[in-house]
Amino acid sequence: MKLKICSLLLILSIVTSLYSCTNEPVEDYMDWELVSVSDSEDFKVTIQNRTATSFPNSSVIYIEANYREGDVVLMCSNHDINFTLVGPNDSYTNPEMGFSLTSVNHNTLKIHFEENTSDEPEKSDQITITNSNGDGVCNTFLFINRTFGETNPTE
Repeated sequence: MKLKICSLLLILSIVTSLYSCTNEPVEDYMDWELVSVSDSEDFKVTIQNRTATSFPNSSVIYIEANYREGDVVLMCSNHDINFTLVGPNDSYTNPEMGFSLTSVNHNTLKIHFEENTSDEPEKSDQITITNSNGDGVCNTFLFINRTFGETNPTE
């Protein structure tokens, strides 16, 4: 009788542990980190993970860029990015502002800025990165602001 009870308890604990492993809570937000930036004087990056905005489960990334060429690389540390950017080959291009956004791998994005000294007015773009984890959706709002003359965004 003792053996049957112990066996039953053992089976119950195994089933419970297996069940809890397959139903781990999925994080309903995207945590971002800056991997690299070409020059911190030319590109200012601000990341606000899990913001307390009117958009629950959202992160916000602000990038201020001047006219110089360079790259910003961002990585989502807690999710694979399972979306397709608008454009071929998981990419997005804004020719007016002279930048392109591409997926480097399953959790990393690269933003490349072309040099532009046209002295045009300042321009902005907003890109929404959506990640669906099966249980819900979490968003990242990427705001890019760019100047096109000899102005430095950190001044």
